[in-house]
Amino acid sequence: MTLQKSKRILGIFAVLIMFHHMGQMVSAPWVADSVRQPGLEVFVPIGYLLVSFFFFCSGYGLIRSLRTKEYYFVDFFVHRLNRILFVTIVTGFVYFLLRVYKSVVSFPLNPFSWYVFTIAILYVGFFLAYRKEGRASFPVMCAWVLAYSVICYVLGFGNWWINAVPAFLVGIRFADKKEEKKSIVWPAVCAAIAAACFAVTENASAIAAATGFKNYGVLDICVVILQMAGSSAFSVACYYITLLTPAEDAKNKALAVVRKVLTFLGGFTLEIYLVHGIFVNVFGPNFIGNKVRPYCYIRSVPLYVLVVCVLSLGAAFGLKVLFDLISENYYRFTVLEKFMHNTKRNLIILGVIVVIGTVYLGIKHNSDSAAARDQLSKYKQSNITMVDAAGEQIAVYTQGEGEYTVVLMSSMEAPGSTLNLRTITSYLGDEYRVVIIDFPGSGFSPDSGAEKTVDHYADIIKGVLDSLGITDKIILMPHSFAGLYAFRYIEKYPDGIAGMICIDAAPPEAGPHLIQGKFKTTEEYEWNIERGVRSDMLWNQLATLTGYVDIELVYFDLMFTEGIMKDYAPAIKELFIEGNLSESYISELTMIYANSKTMSGFKLPEDIPVMFLLSSDVKYSKAYGINWTTCYERMITNADKQKVVNFTGNSYAVYYYPKLFSSQLTAFMKENSYIAE
Repeated sequence: MTLQKSKRILGIFAVLIMFHHMGQMVSAPWVADSVRQPGLEVFVPIGYLLVSFFFFCSGYGLIRSLRTKEYYFVDFFVHRLNRILFVTIVTGFVYFLLRVYKSVVSFPLNPFSWYVFTIAILYVGFFLAYRKEGRASFPVMCAWVLAYSVICYVLGFGNWWINAVPAFLVGIRFADKKEEKKSIVWPAVCAAIAAACFAVTENASAIAAATGFKNYGVLDICVVILQMAGSSAFSVACYYITLLTPAEDAKNKALAVVRKVLTFLGGFTLEIYLVHGIFVNVFGPNFIGNKVRPYCYIRSVPLYVLVVCVLSLGAAFGLKVLFDLISENYYRFTVLEKFMHNTKRNLIILGVIVVIGTVYLGIKHNSDSAAARDQLSKYKQSNITMVDAAGEQIAVYTQGEGEYTVVLMSSMEAPGSTLNLRTITSYLGDEYRVVIIDFPGSGFSPDSGAEKTVDHYADIIKGVLDSLGITDKIILMPHSFAGLYAFRYIEKYPDGIAGMICIDAAPPEAGPHLIQGKFKTTEEYEWNIERGVRSDMLWNQLATLTGYVDIELVYFDLMFTEGIMKDYAPAIKELFIEGNLSESYISELTMIYANSKTMSGFKLPEDIPVMFLLSSDVKYSKAYGINWTTCYERMITNADKQKVVNFTGNSYAVYYYPKLFSSQLTAFMKENSYIAE
């Protein structure tokens, strides 16, 4: 397999990967009906197959270079990683700026950079296994890939991190294989195997649902194994196709132009891969997540494809030119060149820096965590009341002695309502009696194994209010998915409710979108959610132990910058970490669909005044694939007393702009004559 021929295929595949990610953004079955557009469906499921040939070529190229170049491992990482690091850093910085503007900073910054981490790990494994090549080199490399795959799977990184990686090993084996005579048999056999594996894995959920098979752990592992086999067979088929490709014909000018274009594209596939995601997200219906308002949504699929392709290829080529320019001038600096060429020393230095940095972050986090826990303990003693409600011990914060009681609550997204929702109470004074509830496993409420149904949450709200002797003039103020619990409370215990103010409260229609296009049954959904959350918990425990969690949660310091919560940001962060490690958190997440289904068709009682506060980001991004305004209007039964009010911001505004919600509460109370003008 010649370098030129492989580059041409890689050039084609790099463009197809762009189409794959554009398809995931606008045409995938899980995309909301309101923004889903036909045209790119065929590209949605084939991404891992395309990437497998990149891994195959990497393994193949490493062995071929090792066989033909003397002192190949001298400067190995300099040659292999410099370009990768450069492109990753540049694109990561662009993503950082875009994420900061939208308040969605998370790591990795580039959602498509998993390939970079994976290929870097494979390079390290190759260096360790083949630096002193022997009979054990390939088995060691296989063990390295297996260990990587197991770790990624256990940590729940997503099957795309591992389902194409075995092609790297296949490439290594084929590099030492003597090229056979041209035959159509082997590519046909490999293509048939790849097609069979692809068909089975794409229909695995349907097959399981039809046969009643519900061991989704076994099913998922089987899918991953078949994807690995299919992607390896696909990469081998591509390899044989390069051998079957006829020699270049100088007389065929049209074909010569095509070859030149593909060779050109194959020269900067890494840049294409890391750059294109920026434009896929910027011009897509949502930016990064499905609750983030887009930057510049292009609704027309042909125009979307054209803009993304043109800008991606232009930016990628520009990055290549810039890196080549830097590389040419790099060798003029002899000191830098000598430093970079000592691979062993540089690896040791890098390792020492990582170890020292990790130890420092771990010690610092544990010290900060101890101080935060001490702060939480003092806060609990001074501000928190524990009450019995629905068989649970529930933490409650109370303030004021007003005639009307405002009940604030949030769902699993909140670190601890009794602490972080106090941002709103700081503007209310004593004219209301304020009650803030920490649901089980959140904030100061202990964890619980009870099933987190909407009825259970409604009973908790009822139990809390009864324990405090509150029976009437109740104003419910739910945030996020706590809206479902408030709706159920209104159904079960309508007496004494004076009104409700919802802050981006999830309507029942949000639940079905969690399953749409992804899972065939609710049991499959619940298994996948629990697996994902438990994997996140394991990762969070590791990040907490090493202190890296502080880097990922830096946005907490940005959100809680106003009012009394400014001094409690470290404590809120600590509550968030603890809450994400609770069984209640898992149960609440897995029950979202069932709870949404229970509240399907809910309508407000005509006599209860209600205000739906809807953020601009949630409204325009159509979070969870629904039109929130339409969903709220469906629940309204009395237009004179119930309405939707829009505000500029996102769901986190309840933390960083509390004055807005306290003023909306005052306006609501005056409008309904509960307080004097």
